[in-house]
Amino acid sequence: MSFRDKFQLLSGGSIPGRDWQALKDQYIREVNALHNKIRDWLKEYSSITFGYEPIIVSEEYIGEYNATTLDINIQGRIIALDPIGRNIIGASGRVDCYRRGFKSNSVMLILSDKEEWQIWWNRKQIDPLSKSSFEDLLDKLID
Repeated sequence: MSFRDKFQLLSGGSIPGRDWQALKDQYIREVNALHNKIRDWLKEYSSITFGYEPIIVSEEYIGEYNATTLDINIQGRIIALDPIGRNIIGASGRVDCYRRGFKSNSVMLILSDKEEWQIWWNRKQIDPLSKSSFEDLLDKLID
């Protein structure tokens, strides 16, 4: 975002050409689709259960909105997928994945500008999100 755009926003205006409502709605749809994809990938593991927690996300320019955290229960180990927001530099959204009680070990799932989810293990290791890469992530988080 340019200085001009930021100045306009700080002055009570809006950025021409930015439909914040549409961007927020698209992000929520992408997060819900991610939840569905993960549930589908893990359906072969019959003892895994899923839960949803409503949360409120607050973002600059968009404001507060409702979203949903997905909890994956793997034999008593809860893996959470927390929506962080739509306004991510160089991306279209972010979800943090971590084992409950160990948030400092979270791994970012980033929605690229091409609307594809990626696992950001760290700044130098980024993998496309797939069933296999997500299972690798779960393997690391449940230890």
